Amino acid sequence: MGIRPLLFISLPEVPLMNKRIHPNSLPLLTLAAGIIGMALRFWLLSRLGEDMLLPRYHIAAILTAILTVAVIVCLFIFTQPLKGQGKYRKNFPASLPGAICCFAAALALFIRGMGILMDPVTKIATIAGIACILAVPCMVLSGMNRWKGQRTVFLFHGVCSACFAFLLMHHYQSWTSSPNLHLHLGRMVATAGLMLCFYHRAEFDVRIGSRRGYAFLNLATLYFCLLAVPEDDALFFLIMAAWLLTNRCSLNIFRQRPAALQPEEPVEPAEPAPAESAEPTPAESGQEEV
Repeated sequence: MGIRPLLFISLPEVPLMNKRIHPNSLPLLTLAAGIIGMALRFWLLSRLGEDMLLPRYHIAAILTAILTVAVIVCLFIFTQPLKGQGKYRKNFPASLPGAICCFAAALALFIRGMGILMDPVTKIATIAGIACILAVPCMVLSGMNRWKGQRTVFLFHGVCSACFAFLLMHHYQSWTSSPNLHLHLGRMVATAGLMLCFYHRAEFDVRIGSRRGYAFLNLATLYFCLLAVPEDDALFFLIMAAWLLTNRCSLNIFRQRPAALQPEEPVEPAEPAPAESAEPTPAESGQEEV
């Protein structure tokens, strides 16, 4: 759990980083970008032909690609000031909206799991359905702890991360067999992002979390969940987007306290030089040696 992706490396701080765009404004900016991207996806999918192929070089596809690159680059740059882990209660204080979204996510996972188990196609589908059912009580207990502002057992979020990993494997065959992968790209990236978000969220439960990494993944996945709404399973990804929005870590820039001044070591007095003999020499007394 302690292995960090190479993506989250330290960059030199830019002076304009904290003045122009504060990290606290990133959720609203990401939400606005996600809504714009969702509208572009609706526009693009409305041009779907009878052969289920998207038009090549459509203006909506080009604008969506430019917007996605811009969002990812901005999130990467403006989450760099979020250093350290911070206290758990500062990152995840007691929150009723956060708890409600956890309960809603549990309901969405239950419906998704039962839908898969009703018609299991492969063994992976059966495992994915069971994983969704097992993640339901974990999300409910996480929501109760979120309501109280208490630390959650890391296995709760770990089970949810494994659940989305199996969901990704379950949908992999149907998604990759499509002649136009662009139809499922949003759901694929959003599911992978949710798996990583729960993984990084579990790190906070064992006191090794990274605010910089979790904030970047949380907001980037929020954007892709909104992009996945026009494709399929709109309600599921809207609920997961609400969970991401209300269960992010603190985006405040914690100022590090200066190190306490160490007491100066007492200076030992220098040893006195040996006293010279007080008796005058024959040359000084003016007497000649006999």
